[in-house]
Amino acid sequence: MSEIELAMIQANLAMRDYTIDVRSKKLCHYTSPTGLLGIFNYDTPSLYFSQYDSLNDTKERKDIFESLKKYCDKQLKDHKMSQQLYNDINAIQQSDLFGITRKTDEELILDNGEIVKGITSFADEECYTYICSFSRNNDSLPMWRMYSKAEHYEGFCIEFSANSFSQKKFYSKGFSLELVKVIYDERKKMQLIESVLSPIIKLYDSATPRDRDHLMSIIKVMIKNFQFVFKNKSFSYEEEIRAVLHIPKTEKSYEGQISERKYRQSNGLIVPYVVYNIDKSSVRSVTIAPTIKEEVATENLKDYLCSKGLKHVTIIPSDIPIRAV
Repeated sequence: MSEIELAMIQANLAMRDYTIDVRSKKLCHYTSPTGLLGIFNYDTPSLYFSQYDSLNDTKERKDIFESLKKYCDKQLKDHKMSQQLYNDINAIQQSDLFGITRKTDEELILDNGEIVKGITSFADEECYTYICSFSRNNDSLPMWRMYSKAEHYEGFCIEFSANSFSQKKFYSKGFSLELVKVIYDERKKMQLIESVLSPIIKLYDSATPRDRDHLMSIIKVMIKNFQFVFKNKSFSYEEEIRAVLHIPKTEKSYEGQISERKYRQSNGLIVPYVVYNIDKSSVRSVTIAPTIKEEVATENLKDYLCSKGLKHVTIIPSDIPIRAV
């Protein structure tokens, strides 16, 4: 096995450490009372996926480029990275090309050993990218304030099973869906970049032009995989897990799964979005905001959920001892 191949394997292992195991994760989605009614309004629960550049972080998708430049600046200053590699890395541009699978007669073995049939003509296609945000914490005071859309912490936190976003939901269907855990900590960002770039730095200057292309492809894959994972530490209170949806710009809709591209107004912006339908069985619980009158809220919510075929959903009162003022 060549050093180039070893570098590619090492990079893939480093990046895999940050993937989400959908079998063991819960996804907590904070929303206002109006938002909850919208999610459960139809026979099939549905979530809005908003275009990435319309979210609350104005540096969405840019953080990884800033972190990568910071790392490379230090390596260049310490004479550990050549000027050529530094220039080549900084020349990498943001791309809307993402891997999309199309149906063929082949089979694909997933990471958990499951065999998916009817795959895979795989190709990079020009895509729109949409994001739906979740938290790992179903009862967070700053999240109640931020996402319940009211000054008195009114709202709900809906817990979904991560299985609704597993690989088998999208393979061969012409779109890509990934579930990722956001990284806020600067030290962890640098550790990830270091684990991928360290072997590349050692090999790059003496590599052939062809092997240099292979090494650069590793860095481009890292950027593609983590451009929606790196986020400013100011947002760390969100404890975010996000579902990232890539849809080819040539596609209109996916019957029964994803709507056509729609538009809504939010915070003075026209926001492109799509509606993603999920199974009722994936809804696990609803936590009630800390200042809502518990008894009435619980009974009314229970009645509403039962009317929507969600009798199995657990209703949880908040444990936060805060008074509405």
